[in-house]
Amino acid sequence: MPVAAHESTWADDYRLAHRETGFWHFLDLPLTGTGDVVALCEGGCTPHAIADQINEFQTNPGSAAAADALRFLIHLVADAHQPLHAETNNDRGGNCIPVDFLTTSTKRQVDSHGKVTYDPELHSVWDKSIIDDVLVGNGSLTDFADRLFQAAQPHRMEWRNLTLNDTIEQQITTWMMDAHQSAINTGYAHLVAGVHHKPISATKLAGPAGLQNCADNGFQDKIAKKKVQINQIYVDSASPVVEVQLEKAGLRLAALLDALWTSVGQ
Repeated sequence: MPVAAHESTWADDYRLAHRETGFWHFLDLPLTGTGDVVALCEGGCTPHAIADQINEFQTNPGSAAAADALRFLIHLVADAHQPLHAETNNDRGGNCIPVDFLTTSTKRQVDSHGKVTYDPELHSVWDKSIIDDVLVGNGSLTDFADRLFQAAQPHRMEWRNLTLNDTIEQQITTWMMDAHQSAINTGYAHLVAGVHHKPISATKLAGPAGLQNCADNGFQDKIAKKKVQINQIYVDSASPVVEVQLEKAGLRLAALLDALWTSVGQ
């Protein structure tokens, strides 16, 4: 089943008008310590949302709601593999951490409503910058996709191991636990800051408990003053992780859609 690229970002557009779906895009496992997944999912989380959307599709596969469920699944399976969607350092998944990316300096922006944002920031580096500027670079997305496909083949049986049953939520949680470990080992490792580019630990970047908005109490402005830098060492460490997570997401999404089609007799 071919999937148009714009369908993969539909869920992000949808949540702008349906804020209640925002919690579906992540699982806030604490960067340090342990988290109670059941408690963390009470208001919504990616594993629970994926299970719900599978059920939505199976209930009436020919409906408009089922079409939306497919759009959610395409997007949320990808979110489940992005390491910064599987952790929290009280910084909204790194969205509150302005960073200079290689030679691109972060820029402070204020919109017409007075909302302050920075670009790039740590989360967008993992969502976009490493892929666009490093992994794809001057090449084509088609060539990049082909490279991921070929690299994933030795792991095809392992990564496509998925069963649509009452354990599906736990299966997705396991994926996110794996992504969470990548956030610890790579996402918040190798960061440097200041004019001398000295290593800076995640604890120095942690936000206050319960942070709801990056601008609360000037948090992101305070972090911006630290001059956090994504340097070549960081990129060299993170790029292979991004590639592997994309490979896993692609194979697992394909397996999920195949199983979903089979489950409704298509």
